Amino acid sequence: MSWISDLYETYESNFNMDRLDFKTGRMPLPISHTTQQAQIEIFLDKRGDFVTAEALDKENSKTVIPVTEDSASRTSGACAHPLEDKLEYIAGDFEKYTGIDNSKKHGMYLEELSGWCESPYSCRQIEAVREYVERNSMMADLVRSGVLKVSEEGRLTNDKINNIDQKDCFIRFSVDTADPGEETALYKSKEVFRRYIDYYGSKSGKEALCYVSGEIKPCSEKHGAKIRSAGDKAKLISANDNSGFTYRGRLSEADQVLSIGYDVSQKAHSALRWIMEKQGFNAGEMKIAAWEISGKEVPEVLSEGSDIIFQGKFEDLKEKEGGIDEAYARRLRSACRGYRENLGNNSHIVVMGVKAATTGRLSISFYHKMSGSRFMENIEKWYSTCYWSILDMRREKGKRRFTGSPPLMKMAEAAFGNRNSKVLTSTYERLVPCIILGRRIPKDIVRKAFLRAVNPASYDSTVQWQVDVDTACAMIRKLRYDMKKEEWSVSLDRNEKDRSYLFGRLLAAARKLEEVALYLDKENTRSTSAERYFNQFQKKPASTWKTVRNNLEPYILKLKGKNRTYYEREIMAITDMFDKEKFEDNSRLSELFLLGYDSQYMSYNDSREEKENA
Repeated sequence: MSWISDLYETYESNFNMDRLDFKTGRMPLPISHTTQQAQIEIFLDKRGDFVTAEALDKENSKTVIPVTEDSASRTSGACAHPLEDKLEYIAGDFEKYTGIDNSKKHGMYLEELSGWCESPYSCRQIEAVREYVERNSMMADLVRSGVLKVSEEGRLTNDKINNIDQKDCFIRFSVDTADPGEETALYKSKEVFRRYIDYYGSKSGKEALCYVSGEIKPCSEKHGAKIRSAGDKAKLISANDNSGFTYRGRLSEADQVLSIGYDVSQKAHSALRWIMEKQGFNAGEMKIAAWEISGKEVPEVLSEGSDIIFQGKFEDLKEKEGGIDEAYARRLRSACRGYRENLGNNSHIVVMGVKAATTGRLSISFYHKMSGSRFMENIEKWYSTCYWSILDMRREKGKRRFTGSPPLMKMAEAAFGNRNSKVLTSTYERLVPCIILGRRIPKDIVRKAFLRAVNPASYDSTVQWQVDVDTACAMIRKLRYDMKKEEWSVSLDRNEKDRSYLFGRLLAAARKLEEVALYLDKENTRSTSAERYFNQFQKKPASTWKTVRNNLEPYILKLKGKNRTYYEREIMAITDMFDKEKFEDNSRLSELFLLGYDSQYMSYNDSREEKENA
């Protein structure tokens, strides 16, 4: 039960009613409360008289409401919330405008509200709501104020409010008691929250041993939903069915299976909802988040690449800084140092991922807890070994680059494309331990990314292909470090004699030569021979190079002066670095082919180098 304990501790460390701020979302919700999307707000005075009402826009619809253990878990059955609810529960004249008998649900609502009003924990605002509801005029008031639309026969039309049928609208209240220091919106009132928590706590039922705290206390039989989103019905802990065979044959009572204190369950689930809403990342079918228990800032390594996490520290790295790799390492150490200092020596990081096993049930697909220092050690190890110069599609139509690590989901997409979410989710799940726990990157995923990258014909967009090439290079660099402790440079290594690396350089030089010739001939929209033969070149480089080289002849003739001399010398220099037998070897190239290709091609796009060699 360590995950519940950690979430409970997270709640205790971060929740403070006096500092509750719904605009910033800096802390979890109070216990015995949940959120609901409201469509209508009704305004009352202190006597419970109707003042006005308004339909809410979607941006202003999120509403914090008090709930009972049963109402928080309701699905298709009838069970009323104690204050704010749907029209069918609150409106006494609902049947008149819809033809639907709501007497049972309305009676349930009044019973819940009256129980609170008649307790020592009531207040004038709550009593005003009951007085208004008991007049049975809500539907008429909403029609008269123009919020609800009716036909000539006096029945609700098929109009919708925020895509919700009028009869299904959720209602919230504001009550003005003329007290200048009092919050009129009940869904924002800390005093109303406190009073309901005290009231509901006073009704606590049977006590039992809480398996989490080890204390005898009121325990919960029903546990929270809405973990991944406001409309999420799936639960991590489902109620036992004593009419079936859930536990029979092994245990005599349901609470022998699992018993968790009501306050512990409420706080743990509230903390998890808050974390998932604030910093959870949707990875296909899984939602995952990393957080520090006391609320300290944690880098968003599960969702973003290093350019976002470290706020642009790795953009535009230049050779003059001592080489791209040295500059990157220096800035990475500086960025990680800031997080380390903030986390301190006693922090604890939790990483948790959940996904739906069925429509109504969640499973924990990933869970790990570690010290902040160990977490940052693994993060720095990942970013110092899995990086490349990557084309950024978000800015300037993909013309800018950053040196760093791509997001994990982009790696999954580079390996498998935009396939169904199950494939991406399972791939993402296998990559998460690499960054969080410092494990080796899976060789088969890297291989998949490489094979897609060497097949540009399968892409509709050249820019997207280039992004996947860069992403695959980062993954290949990581794999070579994990398997052989090799450290391949992002910058072009003109002294490297690996056969695959050299063939990659050769193909990049051929592509650039043809691109320059096509540009000068104003035909720069055509694909080059290098791109068309890319996949075949990786499989049979020696024989394919002869074809590519022969296709270059007309383009070489189009080049004049320094351009022609430069590219001819470049191809000749690369060719001269081969041993004859390796140059004639027609066997398949390794992943280093892509590193050589990308480093060579990127070197041409450095304006300083182009200017010097033009």
